[in-house]
Amino acid sequence: MNRKNNYNLLRLILAICVILCHNIEFLNGNRKNEIFTVLFKTTMSLGDFSVNLFFLISGFLIVKSWDLNKSANLFLLNRILRIYPGFIVACIFSCFMIGPFSGNTCYFQNFNYYDFIFNLFILKIPITPIVFTNNHIQIINGSLWTINNEFICYLLVFFIGITSFSKFKNTWILFFTLLFSFLYFAYKFDLKFINNFFSNYLVVDFFEKRLVYTFFIGGTYYLFIRNHLNKVFLIIISAICFFVCLLNNLIINYSLPIFEGYLIFSFAEKVIPKLSSFNKLPDISYGLYLYGWPISNLLIHFQPNINYWILNIESLFISILLGLLSWYLIEKPFLSLKKSKIPIVNLNS
Repeated sequence: MNRKNNYNLLRLILAICVILCHNIEFLNGNRKNEIFTVLFKTTMSLGDFSVNLFFLISGFLIVKSWDLNKSANLFLLNRILRIYPGFIVACIFSCFMIGPFSGNTCYFQNFNYYDFIFNLFILKIPITPIVFTNNHIQIINGSLWTINNEFICYLLVFFIGITSFSKFKNTWILFFTLLFSFLYFAYKFDLKFINNFFSNYLVVDFFEKRLVYTFFIGGTYYLFIRNHLNKVFLIIISAICFFVCLLNNLIINYSLPIFEGYLIFSFAEKVIPKLSSFNKLPDISYGLYLYGWPISNLLIHFQPNINYWILNIESLFISILLGLLSWYLIEKPFLSLKKSKIPIVNLNS
């Protein structure tokens, strides 16, 4: 797989943006001073925008991974190794190292260990006793809500792959069209039982469907548009449409990923030697994303009058350290298991 790209750099920037956006909300209890809200009067924050881009990039790279490999069990193993170890350790850290210091003196007495283990399995935010008792936002690690959505997207690629054989592109478009048409009409006619089914059993709100939709746009870019990137005319058109979408809350969730996708992939896939060197650095973006929330909230808990910029410096410094530890002690060792010899089921295309 080509490593002369800018994905590591992009993911690092996006993880930092998520932390910076969360810090504003932690201090104010709302988004009124958040940069996207101030500049574009939009319902989408910088954090939302960054998560969108995470899912766009993920859709592109995960479909690329399937396309270049086409081994069903290896694909699934790789996805599990990428998501679960870091998530599990981050949950343990959040619940057992951050939670006890978050102001609840009865924390462990009220802790439900069964729910904790179950939520690890389904990649949900841990349910804990009340934490950060004096803070505006009292959730142990709110960033984790996207991880379940991410893994469900992986499973959708897996399902499409094993049912399509040599017709992956056609099945991808058919599945994409049928799924979101079905969910749109369910929403249009207020079929709440469908939303309840997805929310309760798949633990994802498909009616909001922003992340899954964005992931599919990223995959579609890989399948159909990757050879037509970096065309100046299309970059200009995409940039104009991108800013128009930012100013229109009615279309922002549906149209924005299309145009930001062309811009982001044109940059990501462009060979820029000085930037490509970022691929030699440890990929700490996942760990940075996992630990930013609890670290920032804990800092505010102990320093209620902390300045926003000081909070940014302290939270980023600590989160980067934890991201490095996560990469070297957890993520990289488990990812190295990808090279282990396991039985391969090849699906010819």
